[in-house]
Amino acid sequence: MSLSAAAGRSAAWLSRPHGQRRARVVFACFAALLFTLTHWPALQIPSPVHRTDILLHMAFFGPWTILFAACGWFGPALSIRNIVWSGLIALAYAGFDEGTQAIPWIRRQAGWDDFGANALGVLAATAVLLILSRTVSQELPPKD
Repeated sequence: MSLSAAAGRSAAWLSRPHGQRRARVVFACFAALLFTLTHWPALQIPSPVHRTDILLHMAFFGPWTILFAACGWFGPALSIRNIVWSGLIALAYAGFDEGTQAIPWIRRQAGWDDFGANALGVLAATAVLLILSRTVSQELPPKD
């Protein structure tokens, strides 16, 4: 099965009410996990690689964006409108998430480099969704 065929099946599944409901539950769980991890007071992740957190920011905000888009808040999951709005909201949330880490009692650091990594994850995910949307729309038969 080709990637676009699999994406088409996923898009069809998400367009059903139970598919969106499941996507929203998965998104809510993932978003809660991400918020907890990014706001846990003085959380340190030991790693032999310097600034592993930058990679983690990208690795978590990409899926956050994809899962948010899968919820279909602004139309069908792979519609251009839904993808663009989801990407913009994900970018705004990335800024909110990073900015709230500057609250003193959280004992975390907010930084432009972290926000940049968040934004790269969001933009990469948005680009993947836009490409997938185009690929799926070309595979589908025209509507009469």
